[in-house]
Order: sequence, then structure tokens, then C-alpha cells
Amino acid sequence: MATRRLHGYSLVELLIVIVIAGLLSTLAVLQFSGNSDQARAERSLDQLAASIQLLCDQALLTGQVRGLRLTRNGYDFWSITDGQWRTLRPDQQPLARAWPDSFRSEIQINQRLISATEPSGPQLWCDALEPMMPFQITLQSGQQQWVRVWSGMQ
Repeated sequence: MATRRLHGYSLVELLIVIVIAGLLSTLAVLQFSGNSDQARAERSLDQLAASIQLLCDQALLTGQVRGLRLTRNGYDFWSITDGQWRTLRPDQQPLARAWPDSFRSEIQINQRLISATEPSGPQLWCDALEPMMPFQITLQSGQQQWVRVWSGMQ
């Protein structure tokens, strides 16, 4: 009786291929998901841009002066109440935010670098008559950096 040998793959070979494909898929998803430094930096700068737009829209609609304080750690928002600058309450929009961990920021207003000390009030403001003055933020992580420039006419 002649024996025929069947050609095909064994279960072990198939499992090895499936595991390798799974690992490669996981690496691809992690590489292209929003967790890269570039994605985090761009998301942070986009959030700031949206918050500035909201702040200036509020100033225009309410007639109140609204301010933005930029620090090396993040940013927060202010309004004039009873003739004094006060931070917006936590339940008011836009919300204060911190820069992502491991990011350093450099802030320039009118081409002057902002010092590392925390300012006691906003450096920039919007009102119904004038746009916010130009400024630039650079976020850095390792050797990479991302720059966003606001022209004041946003």
C-alpha cells in the first residue's frame, strides 16, 4: 500500500504566523495612533488655538476684556472683574490646561522671550475693539520642536 504525504501547514506553523502578524499589527497601530509626540504637540497647540478663538469670541459678544496667561507649564484664562484681573472659575470656558508631560515650552510675545517666572496676570488679551497681539509658542520634546505663530488676526 502506497502512502501519500499530504502537503500543508501544521497547526504550530499557523499559530506562529498568526502571532507574528498580531505583533506587527500592534506595532503599526501604536506607531500611527495619536500617542506620538508629534500628535500630542499638535493636539495641544490646536486646543490652545480653539481656546483662544473662544476667549476672543466671548470678549466680542460680552464686551468684557478677556486675557490669556502663558507659562512654561501651560496656560490659563482671565477676565476683568471689579476692575481687577481674575482667573476664570473652573466651571467657565475655556479651561486652563497644562502642556503634555516631557514637553518644554518657549513663549515669545512681540519677539521677546517670556521669562521662566510665573506672571501674576495675563500677558495677552482680547476685547471687542482689538485683536490679540501676535505671539509664538514653541513646544519641544528631545530634538523635536513644534512652532505655532498667532498673528493677532485669528
